[in-house]
Amino acid sequence: MLIADSQSHTVASGTLMALEEVYELVIQSIDIDGNRVYLELYKDGIVIDSKIIMPANKVDDTFIYSSPGTSQEIRVHFKNSFRGADQNLATIDGLWQRSILIQY
Repeated sequence: MLIADSQSHTVASGTLMALEEVYELVIQSIDIDGNRVYLELYKDGIVIDSKIIMPANKVDDTFIYSSPGTSQEIRVHFKNSFRGADQNLATIDGLWQRSILIQY
């Protein structure tokens, strides 16, 4: 396990969240009601996945990326999101990253 973090972090849209193994997660935008967050996952500066999640929704509140054909996985749980006059913010309360190279 590369990252196992359950502390709360507040992140502004447009801010790169650096992960391990040259991954970065970016909140691109939050809808007008603050109910949907558009995310992009980058590796080496190239978008490899994107998703719209809905914080505070038991079904769609976690961004999950699994690298095809490997055991690599990234999970980011969003507690809530807000659209403000100056900044759009989201609170992350769980971040997990498992590596391709798992040693036993």
